[in-house]
Amino acid sequence: MIFPDKRQILNSDMIREIAGASISEASGSDLNSEYASIKKAAFAFVEGAVRGDQSYISLENRELAFIIWILVAIDENIITARTIIKARDTAEKQLIGAQHYEDLEEFGRRLGIDISVEGEQIKKDHLYRLDVTDFATYASRVTGSRYRLSNQIVRAGYVYVQNDVMVKILREAFVSFLFGVMDQIRKEDAVTLLRPVSDDLERIKEAYRKAHGSGASMGKGDASMFPPCINEIIKNLESGVNVSHMGRLALASFLHKAGYSEDEIVSYFRNAPDFDENITRYQIKHISGEISGTEYTPPKCETMRSNHLCYMDDDPLCHREWMKHPLTYYEVKRRNRKIR
Repeated sequence: MIFPDKRQILNSDMIREIAGASISEASGSDLNSEYASIKKAAFAFVEGAVRGDQSYISLENRELAFIIWILVAIDENIITARTIIKARDTAEKQLIGAQHYEDLEEFGRRLGIDISVEGEQIKKDHLYRLDVTDFATYASRVTGSRYRLSNQIVRAGYVYVQNDVMVKILREAFVSFLFGVMDQIRKEDAVTLLRPVSDDLERIKEAYRKAHGSGASMGKGDASMFPPCINEIIKNLESGVNVSHMGRLALASFLHKAGYSEDEIVSYFRNAPDFDENITRYQIKHISGEISGTEYTPPKCETMRSNHLCYMDDDPLCHREWMKHPLTYYEVKRRNRKIR
């Protein structure tokens, strides 16, 4: 099981040894053989993420450490996002399968989250207790009413959550941890330490360019007419951010209602960390009613806000009392209707 370890990830001496380990000489010293296996597993993990392979691959701490240095050296947002999401999902599966609650406590401790297990004084089944600030920070990144603070037990500055909710909190904290550690590694240092595997790094970048070099099309519409929420979702997808299910539904249904073709809608999702063209097309057909019999409408502004997808900021049109729906925003802009 992965247990986040910043000190180990930042151990440049270990990374140098792993990078220099020779697979062809794996029959030599035990340490060389071990490091060669770690290097091979780390590259396989990143390559799987680039291909969009969503199958479960176990991961151990030193493999994760080497993966982080690979990502810093490659310095490609989409590759980083896909790999981090794959690592996140791996950690989540391991947390779900943890046999002892102490494993979740230790995982949280390493992320700077103080977790304790509370028993029957609140409910029959045990609950995890964490600070309300930690809950609010990470639960906001998870879609679904189950993860809203209003649906939890809150006492004296602490939130009490069940195992499945705790796993989601730790999952999102793990992602923040990984990006935070990456920020502490200079690209020049990563490139230098990984010079023995520079050909492998180039192979991954070339594979990504061939598979995903086409970028998202803006379709036949004018993005300047899109509401801020839709533009933010598009920007996140283009940057390789793993947009929530609700965000993807909102974008696909909005583009469909705005008259975009299936191919044009698909193009917006190509940089998603978990992009799969067959699944994406199936979901678009479902949203458009082609196979479901029900044509979906984008969520209302109220629903977008409750799912942390509203980005109105100081947009004057968004702040009009009658503005209740992203499509209304689009229609007003498209027709150049006077705002009043």
